[in-house]
Amino acid sequence: MSSERNRPIPQLLQSNATSSSNATAIETELSEMWSEVLGEDAVGRNGDCFLGVDSLSVGRVDVRVNARLGVHPGIRQLFDSLLLRDQAETLLERMLQEREDA
Repeated sequence: MSSERNRPIPQLLQSNATSSSNATAIETELSEMWSEVLGEDAVGRNGDCFLGVDSLSVGRVDVRVNARLGVHPGIRQLFDSLLLRDQAETLLERMLQEREDA
């Protein structure tokens, strides 16, 4: 089981001190997942994740998010949030909702 899955949500909101963009930990993690799937440099927090991306790539990110963060965003939700920071916010809301429901 991934240590990210067990991280307290406040830690996922903290700014990543090593990032010049002041990205939160969840944004940094999501950026790394997109980079792995696309084979390119990290997408910035204000970057559009869907320039030239197909649905198969989005599905791969969805699987990685579920495995690492323990939340299943769904392909539709990822497509609905074009910017990485918006995707991170959607994931955080989903994580909070799942913890409340548990």
